[in-house]
Amino acid sequence: MKNKKNSGPMWAIKSTNLSQLNLRYTSDRDVTALPMADEILTPYDIQGTIAHVKQLNFIKILKQTETNKIIKSLKKAYKLHQSNKFPLNPDLEDIHMNLEAFVSSKKECGQQLGGRMHTARSRNDQAATAMRLYMRDMCLQIQSALIKLVEKLLIKGLEHSSVLMAGITHHQNAVLSSLGHLYYSYAQSLIRDIQRFEEAFDVINVSPLGAVAGYGTTWPLDRNYSAKLLNFDDVLSNTIDCVTNRWEPEAELSGAICFMMNHLSTISQDIIFCSTSSNPALQLPVEFTTGSSVMPQKRNPDFAEATKGRTALIHGAHSSLLSIGKGNVSGYNKDTQWTKYLIMDTINTAKDAPEIFENVINKIKPNKERLFQQTQEGFLSATDLADALVREGKIPFRTSYLIIKEITGQCKDVIDYENFSSVLKKHDSKIKFSKELFEQVTNPSKSITLKNHNGGPAPAAIKKLKTKLSSKLNQLIKINKKNKLKVKNALNF
Repeated sequence: MKNKKNSGPMWAIKSTNLSQLNLRYTSDRDVTALPMADEILTPYDIQGTIAHVKQLNFIKILKQTETNKIIKSLKKAYKLHQSNKFPLNPDLEDIHMNLEAFVSSKKECGQQLGGRMHTARSRNDQAATAMRLYMRDMCLQIQSALIKLVEKLLIKGLEHSSVLMAGITHHQNAVLSSLGHLYYSYAQSLIRDIQRFEEAFDVINVSPLGAVAGYGTTWPLDRNYSAKLLNFDDVLSNTIDCVTNRWEPEAELSGAICFMMNHLSTISQDIIFCSTSSNPALQLPVEFTTGSSVMPQKRNPDFAEATKGRTALIHGAHSSLLSIGKGNVSGYNKDTQWTKYLIMDTINTAKDAPEIFENVINKIKPNKERLFQQTQEGFLSATDLADALVREGKIPFRTSYLIIKEITGQCKDVIDYENFSSVLKKHDSKIKFSKELFEQVTNPSKSITLKNHNGGPAPAAIKKLKTKLSSKLNQLIKINKKNKLKVKNALNF
């Protein structure tokens, strides 16, 4: 039943454009039905079937006129599917039999011709081919969205390279850092994930078509020909392997998604931690927060919490994919049918996450005053001061550590020069440590510039890291574009 009166949740702020992406992401399947697995697979099964029919023509099993008629019918099925007019009949079990029934119907090719379409093919290699076509498409879609997120992090990280904040260990403010340094840690980890999707694509993009039921065929198939039509990089040669390991490319893609979602969960927890009412260091974009049905004032970081929940589901699916593959006898096992549902659920659960975070990172506003205030609390300069004392006094670090530890026990939040000099003189009167050096080390704006090594939080170091990360990202973007063109040009009907 439709309710046209309400255009959004009761907690939505009318003056703010509510993000429909965020609403869909946080409500998930509460009020949204998931499509049938084979409804998702339909265009890919049609694509794989056209390649098979063309191969049958290539090896002289089908005449050109027969081939044209079957392909015309398959393209008609595709157009019907695109306009939601190709319903799947459950009595026909799956998309593969539905598609054959459609082509073999009296209105299309008839049983005499349509029945020849499945020559030299099994649902084993048919399903495996369709799944690989689907997975490579989804792999590139998620990878492309992830690239956009990293690009945004690199821009914002450089923009915030001088926004000082506390670096955290054990949930406690510990050392001096910057928001740009934190953003670049995200970018660096997510670039590894982009590379993992590239590696998953390489595993996925090989052709099982022609393996039939796993043990070959007496028909003179040219598997390289059909693989080339679909722009697969290679043929998965051994036919038993094609069928036995139908869980493996699914697990490869799922693994890449697991790593990505783990990293997004870390970002989520950081955002939650830094945007609470007691620690308002980051201001979230209102359109990416949600409200309460009973507390009118609440604005919640639900997208971040939803990400952690989604990640847990994805971990479970990944474990199930590995479990399905671990104990089967070589050849086809019905167990592997469930790998389709697991990877589809995984993709559906993760695919919007990079875009959500790209939007949030773009619009999040740092509370610079609050962040800087954190640098004035909890002796964040203590380690840097201990290091400077080692250099100036030519003493072991452990000795310096104990001196600074004693000083922090006597002061409150900030180490003052008089107290420092007094304790230092008591331990070793020969050590000279100027007030100018003391202020350089303990002043956050000056001290941060001293951490100018590879990967450090100094603004200059962040700028150098941007060059390095951008170079790596650009390499991955080129491969992504090449692979997307490859997929786009594969039997583009």
